[in-house]
Amino acid sequence: MPKVSKQTAGKIGLFTAVMMIFGTLVGIGIFFKNYSVFNNNHGNPIGILLSWIIAIILVMSIALSFCEISSCKIKNKADGFGGWSERFLRHGLGRYNKLGYSLIFYTVNTFAIMFFTGEGCLNCFSKIGQWGNFDFGHLTTLYVFLAGGALFTLFIFLNIFASKGMTRFSNATGIIKFVPIAMVVILGITFGIIGGHQGGLWNGHWYTIPSESITPEWTTTGNIDITGIITSIPSILFAFEGYLVVGNIACDMDKPEKNVPLSMVIALIVVSSLYLVITIACMTVGTGNVYQLMEICFEGNQQLINILSYVISVLIFICIIGVLNAITFTGMRAFQAGCEEGNLFKGKQLVAKKPNNKLFAGGIWFLIAVGVWWACTLIPSAILNTDQIVDACSYIMIIGLYVMYVFVMLPALANRKTKKVEVTKNKIFIPACVIALIGCSFIIVFCGFYKFLARPIELGLTEGWNNVYKDCGWGLFVNNTNNTDFKLNYWHSIIVYWSIFIFLLASPFINDLLIKWFDKSNKQILIWQK
Repeated sequence: MPKVSKQTAGKIGLFTAVMMIFGTLVGIGIFFKNYSVFNNNHGNPIGILLSWIIAIILVMSIALSFCEISSCKIKNKADGFGGWSERFLRHGLGRYNKLGYSLIFYTVNTFAIMFFTGEGCLNCFSKIGQWGNFDFGHLTTLYVFLAGGALFTLFIFLNIFASKGMTRFSNATGIIKFVPIAMVVILGITFGIIGGHQGGLWNGHWYTIPSESITPEWTTTGNIDITGIITSIPSILFAFEGYLVVGNIACDMDKPEKNVPLSMVIALIVVSSLYLVITIACMTVGTGNVYQLMEICFEGNQQLINILSYVISVLIFICIIGVLNAITFTGMRAFQAGCEEGNLFKGKQLVAKKPNNKLFAGGIWFLIAVGVWWACTLIPSAILNTDQIVDACSYIMIIGLYVMYVFVMLPALANRKTKKVEVTKNKIFIPACVIALIGCSFIIVFCGFYKFLARPIELGLTEGWNNVYKDCGWGLFVNNTNNTDFKLNYWHSIIVYWSIFIFLLASPFINDLLIKWFDKSNKQILIWQK
């Protein structure tokens, strides 16, 4: 039996790191986000596949860029993206990115996943049957907020007091995730090839369930819509975001300089392949929704449809629980590092309360940060009974995150010439970084200044401001059920996007303002200081 040294005992290996990323990435999105991708492309199969392929190329380019960026030496290995930012950027932007990764990515991403976990939880207790039965009346969204908040709080305390057990839980849920994926792929491709139903890739049109109002222009033979492809990409990107979280557990990893970049690449290759196969499986039967896929495959056998739909609901809930655990696990380490270094408001005071617990301060700060978003969006979402505002937060978080990526990748590309930061070079870095910079910049401009400014203004002036913004693309359950009371119109979408985006980008400044006004003992050099 091989000997295990004290230095490597209990360390996270490559497999666990890959499963941690896999657990963070694969949740509820892949099973339902395809609905909006199909809709944006009006059912054109080439457009749908191009949307996914372009998004995968962009994500892989970013990841390959960070394989080199992550090889730089940082003070605290748990800092991850924040520590890498400090090395490549001057103080102001470096501190902004360091704070921003916790306050923008971890906080908002976790908040959205927490909400979707609440939806998945209540969906398991709703009527057994086809998608669309998820309805607890006008208080549905309130119940979702309460369920999601309770589950996130539970995971915070479980990770504080039983972190080793939660690591094993993450591995277990990661393996279970292959079950619903296999079900969807096998059923979709098998019944798609067999045929015998109304729609599908081979029949030239999409399947239409009588209870659903599918747009007439959904055909498999229509023209490719470039706008539809571009519009779909940011939604797809949310299904991939989270691979850089491995940087925040580098301090717990065996051979982090090797396993951090390797785990990112392996996890993304596996996840990309699975996403493409699921998309093809859905296309063969003619729907972007897994519940509709069950109805198509077993049309006429309602009892079997009900049973399979419930099984899928439970398995998907386990998937999203795994995502919530993984993002909580890594997020607490990012916030703990911020508290220990004094970067977060009153962070060191929290560390002092439980100096022997490596996750207490980070867990409490993380809980409060997510709680702020939970409280701010609870009232409007509950009153309007919609999940569009929460989904908007996750969508806009991607844009904010890509702004921070650009901040780091530009000086990292220049570093090849200046050589100010010592890194382990890889041959593919320069082309990957160029593709990533172009892609990120395009997404930022397209989403911010076209989709949520120029386009709604144009439609509002021509069609009337109170019409529903059908191309908004926000909302998970809202896109698939008629039970939602409210949908965003043109002027709503502008206000929601820009108010969230500005608050999101301002959050690191808010943290430093709180330090300046209420934490006089903290001697940190703030964002705006030299």
